[in-house]
Parts: sequence; C-alpha cells; structure tokens
Amino acid sequence: VDSLQREQNPGNVAGAMTVPLFGFTDPYSDPTPHLLAALVAPDADVRLLAAQTVRRLPSVAAVPVLMERLTNETDDAVLAEVVETLGILRARDAAPALLPLAAHPDDLVRANVAEALGWIGVRSPQVTHTLIT
Repeated sequence: VDSLQREQNPGNVAGAMTVPLFGFTDPYSDPTPHLLAALVAPDADVRLLAAQTVRRLPSVAAVPVLMERLTNETDDAVLAEVVETLGILRARDAAPALLPLAAHPDDLVRANVAEALGWIGVRSPQVTHTLIT
C-alpha cells in the first residue's frame, strides 16, 4: 500500500495502482493471472483492489478464486467486494455459497448478497426465503 501511495499519479490512478500491486507492466498481456494471485494476497488492501479490478476485466477464470474467498476471507470490506463482484460476473455457481452470507454480521456483506443474487438471477424458494427473512 505504501508503494501504491508513492506511485499514485492523479492523471492515471488505475495504471499507477496496477503496476506496484499486481506486478505486470505490459499493457498487452492478460492481467488475469496477476489479479487471481492478488485475490489471495496477505494484505487486505491488495485483495480489495484485486476484487474491484476483476469486475472491470471480467473473466470466468476469477470465479473459482472469488468463490474460495467467500469462505476464507477475513476482512469484511473485501468479502463485501467479492460478493458484489460475483454478482456482477453473473456467477450462477456462486449462488449456493452466497446464501449463508445473507446472515453475515456486516450490513454491507448482507446487502451485497441480496444484490448479487438479484444480478445472478437465481429464482428458487430457498433464495426467496433467504432474502425475505
């Protein structure tokens, strides 16, 4: 994060954040492997930025890593972002894993679960029951 703050350039924030945090500099290479690695980085700020970036560069390759974060993520802000990103990616396979998070203690996580399930478009009695209770 210190390198992020040192490298930030107001005219090119996204590019400045990408290089020091994700480790790639070639604008023509596929950033997906770097983003997937960043999703499991020890630093919560890096994981948060990776989850935010994955939604802008949608890749089905990210879905399994994002789903793994649903059970292993310890930072509520990152978890909320992961949930929202799975919804934006329309990850139907994530719906069963999202349901238990509807009871998460963090308000934003719960709100993002409802929103993600709406984006995914899952229609089932279990989803409906989870969302209204």
